[in-house]
Amino acid sequence: ASQLLDKSCTARGLEFVSLASIFPDEFESLDELPADVCEKGGWLNGMIPEARCFRLRVRPESAAENFVIADLICGVGPGYPSSSCSVLVHVEPVLGLSEFLTQKLTSELKELAARFREEEREMMFDLFHHTQDFLREHNVDPKKSFYDQMMEQERLRKVEESQQEEVAVQVSQHEEHQRRKENKLMIQNLAKEEQKRRKQILKRSKEGHVKPRDVWGSDSDISSAEDDDAMHAGDDEDGKPPSPYKLPLPSMPAFLADANFDHRSPSTASSEAA
Repeated sequence: ASQLLDKSCTARGLEFVSLASIFPDEFESLDELPADVCEKGGWLNGMIPEARCFRLRVRPESAAENFVIADLICGVGPGYPSSSCSVLVHVEPVLGLSEFLTQKLTSELKELAARFREEEREMMFDLFHHTQDFLREHNVDPKKSFYDQMMEQERLRKVEESQQEEVAVQVSQHEEHQRRKENKLMIQNLAKEEQKRRKQILKRSKEGHVKPRDVWGSDSDISSAEDDDAMHAGDDEDGKPPSPYKLPLPSMPAFLADANFDHRSPSTASSEAA
């Protein structure tokens, strides 16, 4: 495995060593590539100098029996994984993979490699996993009828949709929980601020800095504020914020509550008296 490493232990050398260690029977390092493979893979002028290449046999390995097998052939030029690096991707069918599916898989891998190259990301393991997922999706017994294959594909599609819906529900529930939590916290903070404000006003009124009637309108509201402090004292000790719905409402000023007070304007009252 040490022979696969670049002299500078670059990213591509480390990926080659990792692949060879994980898949010792499936991985093969290649010194040269046939001209047709280079052309199909994107290297129109043949093998690139200082390029590193490998062949990796990929199986679905998701069922008791594999009905499709393919060889993933990749070539990596110097400078990998920079955007200027040239990458070759080619697929050779080994078992059960039609020409149409082979071309489809190759096209998907090339698009994936191009995107990763623009992002300057290492990609060998991603290309392998994409190939294996593709083979798993098409790992169908050729003895089955076309109808059976369609039903199997439909089953896999429904399973995938069900998984996506489950994830969407979980995300929605999490967002709803966060929203309720934020609303509850906001209400608690508002209640604390209101209680703090009332305590400060009551304290200043007792010190003579503020007239109680200028704040609440009557002495009864001051007593209500004092009762409110007493009612919420236990809540403060337990660490629970007071409920905003328990805050006392201002009562009617005393002079309006007086039954003998004449609410009519002076002019109206004098005219009626006359």
